[in-house]
Amino acid sequence: MELNLFILVIFLLGFIFISSKIPQKSIVYFLCILLIFLILKKYLDKQNNQNKQNRETFQSAQEREAISKMDLAVERTANDDALKERVGGLETNIEDLKKIIRAQNLNKQMERGEDAKTFSMTESQKRQASNLEGLEKEVDILL
Repeated sequence: MELNLFILVIFLLGFIFISSKIPQKSIVYFLCILLIFLILKKYLDKQNNQNKQNRETFQSAQEREAISKMDLAVERTANDDALKERVGGLETNIEDLKKIIRAQNLNKQMERGEDAKTFSMTESQKRQASNLEGLEKEVDILL
């Protein structure tokens, strides 16, 4: 920064020298004042930026840690929510499958009940006797 001040002083001395050669000194004075204000503005902006960076670096270590913790917490809750949704979907699928199995068991029981109503011991014995006769004939043929 001292180099900038040194350059400013040299330019001002140059303007003073040039102003001694120019008959209209008001223009040179105006340019000198304008140059001084521009350099001061640049110097103050640079100082503000340095102060902001110092404050940011001081706060940023604490803020970064807090932000990383918050990001982890948000990520965990998002994962938990996704898993809860998947579990909910699986629970509904299981309930649907249970209903389907109950319906199938009920249908099988109803069919068995109908078979039991039409079941006759004499007809069953006749079928068994005919099956036995058929098997005996096959055995005789094979022997």
